Amino acid sequence: MKGTVFKYTVILLFGMATGFTALANSVDSTLYKEGRAWAERDEEKSFRLLEKAMHQAQDRQETEFHILCVITLSKLDFEGNPERQRHILTWIDQALKEATALRQQRNIALLHMSAALLQNEANHFYDSTLYHYEFAQKILTTLYGEWNDLVAACYHGRADMYKYYLFDYEKAEALYEKSLQIREHIHWKKEATFAQLYYNLATTNRSQQDYEKAIAYGIKTIEMVKRINNPVFLERCYDIVANIYRDMGETKQARVYYQQAISLNPKNRNSPQQQTWQLAWHYQGLAKSFDEDSLFDAAIVNFSKALDIYRKTHNDNILLYSECLFNTALAYQHRGDNARALDMYRQRILSVKHMNMGKERIMAESYVGLGDYFRATHNTDSSIFYYQKALTVSATGFTSMRYDVNPTLEQVGLHYFVYWILSKKAETLTALYETKKDARYLRQALACLMLSEKLMTQGRNALDIEESKWKFLDSNFHLYEQIVSTLHTMMTLQPNDSLLDLAFHYFERSKSYTLNSALGKAERDRKINVNDATFQKYNALTRDLFTAQDKLSREKDKDHPDEKSIDAMRQEVVRLDRNIQAIKPQLEEKYPGYFTVTSEPPVPSIQQMKNFLEKENDVIIEYFWGNRWVYGLALEKDHASFKRLGRVDSLQTNVQNLLQHFADEHSSISQEVFTNFSVNAYALHQRLVAPFGKMIQPNQRLQIIPDGLISQIPFEVLLTEPSQPSPVNYRAAHYLIRSHRVGYAYSSSTLLNKTKRHTPNPAILAMGFTGGKRLRAAAEPLTEIEGAEKELEALERRFNTGKFLSGPEVTEANFKTLAPAYDIIHLAIHGKGDAEQNYSSSLFFRTKSDSLEDGELHAYELYGLKLKANLAVLSSCESGLGRAYKGEGMISMASAFVFSGCQNILMSLWKVNDQAAVSLMDNFYGGLLTGERIDEALAQAKLDYVDHADEITADPKIWAPLVAYGNLEPVFQKDRSRTLFAVLGAFMVLLVGYAAFRKFRSRY
Repeated sequence: MKGTVFKYTVILLFGMATGFTALANSVDSTLYKEGRAWAERDEEKSFRLLEKAMHQAQDRQETEFHILCVITLSKLDFEGNPERQRHILTWIDQALKEATALRQQRNIALLHMSAALLQNEANHFYDSTLYHYEFAQKILTTLYGEWNDLVAACYHGRADMYKYYLFDYEKAEALYEKSLQIREHIHWKKEATFAQLYYNLATTNRSQQDYEKAIAYGIKTIEMVKRINNPVFLERCYDIVANIYRDMGETKQARVYYQQAISLNPKNRNSPQQQTWQLAWHYQGLAKSFDEDSLFDAAIVNFSKALDIYRKTHNDNILLYSECLFNTALAYQHRGDNARALDMYRQRILSVKHMNMGKERIMAESYVGLGDYFRATHNTDSSIFYYQKALTVSATGFTSMRYDVNPTLEQVGLHYFVYWILSKKAETLTALYETKKDARYLRQALACLMLSEKLMTQGRNALDIEESKWKFLDSNFHLYEQIVSTLHTMMTLQPNDSLLDLAFHYFERSKSYTLNSALGKAERDRKINVNDATFQKYNALTRDLFTAQDKLSREKDKDHPDEKSIDAMRQEVVRLDRNIQAIKPQLEEKYPGYFTVTSEPPVPSIQQMKNFLEKENDVIIEYFWGNRWVYGLALEKDHASFKRLGRVDSLQTNVQNLLQHFADEHSSISQEVFTNFSVNAYALHQRLVAPFGKMIQPNQRLQIIPDGLISQIPFEVLLTEPSQPSPVNYRAAHYLIRSHRVGYAYSSSTLLNKTKRHTPNPAILAMGFTGGKRLRAAAEPLTEIEGAEKELEALERRFNTGKFLSGPEVTEANFKTLAPAYDIIHLAIHGKGDAEQNYSSSLFFRTKSDSLEDGELHAYELYGLKLKANLAVLSSCESGLGRAYKGEGMISMASAFVFSGCQNILMSLWKVNDQAAVSLMDNFYGGLLTGERIDEALAQAKLDYVDHADEITADPKIWAPLVAYGNLEPVFQKDRSRTLFAVLGAFMVLLVGYAAFRKFRSRY
């Protein structure tokens, strides 16, 4: 199919580009005119007439007309006839010499464009094809500038090469976008060109798994093709939109579009042969949608329809026939019919060899299919043989069939899909180890997985839309679990420091990927002038993009979503993304490296972390929450320990039971509630902390790097000893906080790569939801936070410098205006976290006195605010909750503050008790102002509360929701002047005493 699309694109472009109509009319050439007239009906007859016209022009020495004939000949579709294409290439070469001698720059450019098309089709010389396009583009840009339709055509041709032949989808997308940008700028009138560009952008983004952009371009293409009344193209558009929906997991919607394509097929007037294979293609897509819904019988029925159609046409489109064989084999395998699956795989390989595509991705997929079959039938040796074969046809210059050899990154190139093959090979090598107990298989599996992870990461980085990156990493997170599990098994066989270092490395690689990148970006942002118009525009567009994505996400999650609204929202997402991509080169030119330099902090070694811990005297416990097992890795200045802590399902039960205690509106005097809390809090301590007990000294600070469901529990409430079953006494419980201070971080890398910010006299911005119900926010049914007013009054007594806003001043507009100027931000306002939606974490402000904003501050609105705050205190409800993605953690309100550059966050994991928050916050800031670390100050405030509470009100649900994330270093320097005065005072007392003693002795 790629050849057909590529040819269609280039013919379309050349039809617009040649511009020789006036010349043809001025030259007496009946042969030429007849040849053009026959082009659509009989290309062979057209070729013979145009060839005669070309020779006639040569004999008459009519150079320009000769060139016109050559270019027109190059537009004829002789795909599958390389001999004829090479004849035309020879004529192009002759015409180029003539044009060069006459210095006809435009003709030279057009001939290079013709050569580009034919070099690719006749000889598959991809480098040569790109050379011709680039040479033509350079000439045309010199002649006409960049904003020209011929230049756009060159960008388009180059994009086709990168997409269909070199598989560099990121490069292809950029070139298609440039072509589209030029045509929009020059107000190009031909909608067919735009339709083809949108179609190509849809398919390119689909190849990159950027599905939201892909579906937006696909829907836009359908709308445009309907207007230009091209039913053949429309049928193809229905099919690609169906494919994208299927890839997104929206199989029911996909089937709607497949049925539309099937219904349209008989009505089209294209050639019967093409009409037939397109119908087969639609049935195949429909079958795959059934297969993905585990409706295997329906899938096989439709695959059979497709295969029958291909066979009746004598496999004229053998590429699509081969694809259908492969998918039918998968369906049989899914249904458990392994014999038929094997037969289909073998037929598929024979068809691929028949097409001379033994080194293409299609052959790699065939071998992977066979590898999967043999793995399912427990024939591991055959399975790994075929996975290795798949690698040999996927990587340039790689031929080794030795299982302990993998291709290099350079050999793989841009074929990121190879990560999928390597992962399967690693699984089979692990199975071989389990059977034969030979450790070399584990080493080979680890090598596969490490290379696979690098390729997977490169594939992720090629995506534009942040949500697509999250979903991509989430769907491939099993790679990290494979790596960690393999390393753990190897450590049990032969412990060594290099394996421990690798385990730590991949613990870190699997953590908060986007957040780590954002921290690096935030530091770079500080070097940019805040008034830079381009930078402001970029940040505004980024916020607008997140706003559009939020609206789209909300509409899609409705019980009865409006499809028209969804389509419009997707178009808006694409429009904003295109504007962002267009402005990036301007920022990169002004601030070199802003986008091209990696912003992710490098992963440190264990030795670097030990050196860090020698100064800090902390113990770090980092967790990995997989699909099957939970692992922990503890570090202190002299030792490191890597352990498997338990099965996910078992630990998940304990965590969820504990979280239920914090979520329920329970009675704290209930014996049953107290017992359930105590049992689960103690069990989690025994399973998550106690395994590393030998490394932890009394009163030593713990730095927790949580993962998965563990991120939702405050470790301070875990019990180091079982509680007495009765009576109920939360106050006497042996909480971990009594023996250890606990802080949190998103990753160990962020601790080591922290940026110190010292402000002599930090200023605070404090905002509280106070002032009576008459001022409540209109958008949400929110009540007043009863303790907020007292909380602000306490802060005002503590701080000499700052701004304290309450009542009608607590608006979203005021926050956005003031927040970037302050060192500490304190928000005692309502908030919510949403574990289901991507963008629904938000804070609520006043709306009555705010004419600029709606009063709901979403997490994504913080991007680009450039906060300089060293500490943000979100004593609001659920500010630490959000949707969790594997490899990213919680996408919450708190993480949004980190994205904006805030180094330390105090956030809530569940709804905060208003009255308790007053004393907790007052005592917390009291400790902070004396120079205590953030975690120390918070721990002491919590302990003060527990010590002054009774047996019932010491329930952790009241005092434990706030946790501190970040480097947690002191915000205020210790008051050295007081210390100095105390020392001087003591010295003076000693001096006076000594003088008195001397005087006393002198008398006697």
